Amino acid sequence: MSKMSDLHAETLEMCEALSIASAQTCFYEKAVKAKMSPKTLCKLAMGCKSLFEDALSKAENAKIETRSHWITILTVQRYSFEAAAFYWMAQVEHDIARDTGAGYGIEVARLVEALKLLDQAEKSTSKNKGSYKGEEDVMESVDILRKKIKEMHEASESDNNSVYMESVPDADSLKT
Repeated sequence: MSKMSDLHAETLEMCEALSIASAQTCFYEKAVKAKMSPKTLCKLAMGCKSLFEDALSKAENAKIETRSHWITILTVQRYSFEAAAFYWMAQVEHDIARDTGAGYGIEVARLVEALKLLDQAEKSTSKNKGSYKGEEDVMESVDILRKKIKEMHEASESDNNSVYMESVPDADSLKT
């Protein structure tokens, strides 16, 4: 009987965590298509981020040959979902600012942070560029999200600089 080297407990734990994160991603994608509220989408995106983070920590302990590929994939997903959460929360902040007349700087700060997170996602692939199947699809999703965030950021920053003139808080002071 041959040993299957990929069936270590650590590897199976990573696969289990990845399955749960992927299931949460399905709920997130369904919610986006259903045009659920930005606040709900933010919560779902943060849930995905946390689950991919858990899978990432398990992948770092996995005993498989393709460990570095999984780490890259999970890192991209982790940063992408956190960026998505900041994007959706920026939309929540925009609605609050529109209703109250204050908070446009917070919206800009969230969008800046979302763009930084997508930079981190892209940076994590630079070491292993082209190293896993599906990378193009994942990075295409990152690019689509980046485009949406950039568009909203440019408009929000322009409005804030010319009309509202609110200070933009530091990212560390933001809660998601």
